[in-house]
Amino acid sequence: MLKEKLIRLSNRQKRTIQILADVILLSLALWLALFLRLSEQGWLWPEGGQGWLFLMGPVLAIPLYVRTGMYRAVMRHFGNVALFSIAKGVTYGFLAFAFALLVARELGWEVLFPRSAYFSFWALSLLLIGGLRLIAREYFMGNWLTAGLPVLHQRSLLSGRMARHLCSGP
Repeated sequence: MLKEKLIRLSNRQKRTIQILADVILLSLALWLALFLRLSEQGWLWPEGGQGWLFLMGPVLAIPLYVRTGMYRAVMRHFGNVALFSIAKGVTYGFLAFAFALLVARELGWEVLFPRSAYFSFWALSLLLIGGLRLIAREYFMGNWLTAGLPVLHQRSLLSGRMARHLCSGP
């Protein structure tokens, strides 16, 4: 029932849902990266200058996701090429975020974002955003790895011999 409703949505509505999901997942990845690194020090929520990071991440990443083709409707036909597109988009979004954060620090802004959280943020973003697309792909289309590959209809040697044997009679 949900599947049919989602399939009937227009491409614009589907793209909007994907973008909203990516904004939520990017914020979750950022929160998890900071929590994993700073939880021993009692960190639970953004404090000080960290709030703008949760806005900056999606603002920098989403346009790069669009540019790398992560929201194209035809992506469902590409299979493994789409996996590369997702990895490329997430990595470009992360690099833009990291560069902006380093520039902000050079300009004198005090932001609590440990160096060890950079890799965690990238890996969690890749896992969450890529994972959601893999799950959605599996839900709507079936096996991701065989998508876009030609279907081979080859007769096996055994079935060919059996067919001739059955047709020729005793």
